[in-house]
Amino acid sequence: MEAFRLIIFLMTITCFYFGSAVFFDKVYLNEKTASRFQKKSYGLDYVLGMVHFLVFFAWSLTLADHSRFRWGLSPFLLFMSAILLYDVVWFVASIRFDTMQELKLWTFFCVVVLFLTGVGFFLVRGLSSNDVVAEEISFVVVGLYLLGDFVELFTDRPFFSELVRMVLPKNQQDGL
Repeated sequence: MEAFRLIIFLMTITCFYFGSAVFFDKVYLNEKTASRFQKKSYGLDYVLGMVHFLVFFAWSLTLADHSRFRWGLSPFLLFMSAILLYDVVWFVASIRFDTMQELKLWTFFCVVVLFLTGVGFFLVRGLSSNDVVAEEISFVVVGLYLLGDFVELFTDRPFFSELVRMVLPKNQQDGL
């Protein structure tokens, strides 16, 4: 179990680290793109990013913790959920800034992934009554999302926004 947790943890922190670098480059450093974000707050984005990585540190302390809370949830799964939901906090805090536009797609995907992870966990737990197997199924959902994130981060190909474009009607694709 620790090996699976470590893989998910390392994949997640890597994606979020590189994702934050891409965000700060696009919004604050790159002269071609930074001008699109007139209303922004470097201090807010920096502090929220720092807090996010402090939550990662706390999450790392749960890698070998096998305790379970109500409904079979481990501390590791709860921190993983907090990491995925943190984008909602960042999005809401940035709602009055132009940077909110840069955060909205990732916030949406993190919420969807958390929802699918929860459905997978509770479905498998209900069918098998095995919390460990249910947690491992959750890792498959998150791992697939992170692999797509790697594709987008390291190939500069808009993998997730292309998926959304395939689903949404043409007249609702503004801002993707």
